[in-house]
Parts: sequence; structure tokens; C-alpha cells
Amino acid sequence: MDPGDLNSDALSASPLPPMNDTGTRLSRAHRAKVCKGLLMSRLKAIEAMEGRLDNISKYSFKLLNERDDLATMLANEKEEAVRLATVLGVSVHEPGYVVSYGVMLEQCCEAHLEQDETNTSRASRTRRKQ
Repeated sequence: MDPGDLNSDALSASPLPPMNDTGTRLSRAHRAKVCKGLLMSRLKAIEAMEGRLDNISKYSFKLLNERDDLATMLANEKEEAVRLATVLGVSVHEPGYVVSYGVMLEQCCEAHLEQDETNTSRASRTRRKQ
């Protein structure tokens, strides 16, 4: 946003007076009016920037809160994963390639589905025998 745009309608533009025979363009009153307009325009621009600064402060505060919440969630997740690895006797610092979580989750689901299919077919064979 251009600070000059902030006060476009606040002051009516008055044309410069014609040059007189001494070559002076602006009367003292007109120069005072121009200075006042310039000052008022600048103050309006500063107020707009202060408003933007307030918004930035609010958003920064919210962002820091979200960052803290995310850091807490990650710390809790890591703590639970390390605890589970300890219970299972798995080293959390094994060297080498580690398969991604998504791939391992897919394999886990496939194994679970295969187990369900096996259990379902056993149950239907048992019912047929009875």
C-alpha cells in the first residue's frame, strides 16, 4: 500500500497560484496549507503502518503459540515412539536405511487384511463342517 494513497481524499487539491511579477509562486498562506497537508498525509500514513504493525504482532503471537503447540506434540510423539521401541527391544539409533513410515504402514495394513481373510476363510470352513 502506497502511503500517498492513504490520504487521497482528505485534502482538496488546490491549484498553485499563478506566478506574479516577482516570480514567487506560492503565498505564505498557501505554503502553510501545503505543509499542513503534507504533515496530515504523513500522520495518516504512519497510523496505517501502526495498524499493520499491530496486525503483524497479533499474527506473530499466534504463530509462536502454534509453533509451541506443534513442538509439544512432536516431543510427545517422539517420547511415545521411543517408549514403544524400548518395550519392543528395538534400537532407535540403528544405522543404515530406514523404510518410510508410509511404506511400513501400508505393509502393516496388508498383513492385517491377509490375516482377516485367513480368519474369515477358516470360520466359513468351520461352519460348513458343522
